[in-house]
Amino acid sequence: MVWMDIYDEYIKQFGLGKLHIKMLEAMKKKALLQLEYVEKRDAFQMTLIEMQITKLDGLLANKGSGITIEQTLVHLSKWIGQWLNTKTLKAKEYFNLVREFERYNKQSNGEANKGK
Repeated sequence: MVWMDIYDEYIKQFGLGKLHIKMLEAMKKKALLQLEYVEKRDAFQMTLIEMQITKLDGLLANKGSGITIEQTLVHLSKWIGQWLNTKTLKAKEYFNLVREFERYNKQSNGEANKGK
């Protein structure tokens, strides 16, 4: 029950991001393929299911961005000028840092484009 309250608070604060939406769509597609397999017993459906599982694993492993959480922490550490300890960093702190880093990059890119 406590986990549900914590997760609800997270959704209220951070919302569903692009990654969450991609994951939900991939999970839905996988579930539909599994239903089709049960109905038709078509072996090709199993191949499509495996492809969806691979896609989900990729999304989970690297936030859909092509880099791992550890690589993200390296970039965040460079940005703030100190090493982030994965054993003491809380999830909320991590997501706040990522959000601020993304906001900073968007702002920096916008200012760089104004000068051109």
